[in-house]
Amino acid sequence: TRFAGSGDVVVKDITFDNATVNSNGNINTSILTVQTYQNVLLDNVDVKNSSITGGYKVAPLIATVYNENPSAAITATIKNCDIENVTVTATKYDFCTAGMVAFVYERDNDKVEFENCTVKDVALKAKQNGYTSHAAIYVNDADTDDCFNEAPGVTVTNVTFEAL
Repeated sequence: TRFAGSGDVVVKDITFDNATVNSNGNINTSILTVQTYQNVLLDNVDVKNSSITGGYKVAPLIATVYNENPSAAITATIKNCDIENVTVTATKYDFCTAGMVAFVYERDNDKVEFENCTVKDVALKAKQNGYTSHAAIYVNDADTDDCFNEAPGVTVTNVTFEAL
């Protein structure tokens, strides 16, 4: 699924429990959305006891925040969301896994804001020497490829990384 259209997207009060998403292809993968092209609010969207496997950018909530029109920056607001007892796996070399959002193209002024979120008991698996897995989010900014093991607004507990 992709969030794309003329208005903002709001997703509230949903729990994914015992979900399995397995994409063996060369695509971004997530339980909720693979890419958002517009502003999105996720409020009280939880993923528990689940497994997500994909080829490239893989995360429970959003695989990629990216608007192809840099003059129209977008924001993904994630609040009151919990990820617990989840395995996230990227099977292709040089790509990433994350506990909430796999990739943000900040160099195009796109951003993610977290409020009152948790990532707990999450196993991140990716090819060794690829983008490192991240507890909450991976951000590609204008100057360098910065990565955050944690992000403001996210409490992280017991996140592990395994090289495939």
